[in-house]
Amino acid sequence: MTAQQMADRIVDFVRQRGGALFHEIVDDIGDEARGEGTLQLMANVVLWTQVSEVFVEAFQLALPKLEVRRANPKFYAVFSDEDGFPNLPIVPPEDWQKEIQYEAPMWLPLVFFVKGAGDGNA
Repeated sequence: MTAQQMADRIVDFVRQRGGALFHEIVDDIGDEARGEGTLQLMANVVLWTQVSEVFVEAFQLALPKLEVRRANPKFYAVFSDEDGFPNLPIVPPEDWQKEIQYEAPMWLPLVFFVKGAGDGNA
């Protein structure tokens, strides 16, 4: 699968679900999304880990079509011990849209919606 094909699949999946979290997107794509890479918003702000290079590229291609919201970290606390979930401190809720340079890696849990596709409740 090319990066563009994967990007299209990401957008389609998020649209069909009415919103999606990273682990749901990665699970939908499967093994082609998994790898040794890390998707970062900026230095030390990690969005997701254990992803392939093609997934990183695909997500960057899909991002302009997606609305980004901060996910409730309490939801992720239920899943934090499962494989694939970043084992990092979480960016404080009040800082999620700020460009803060953290000294150590922090995880920013996000939920995605397709722009213009309604309000969604993931």
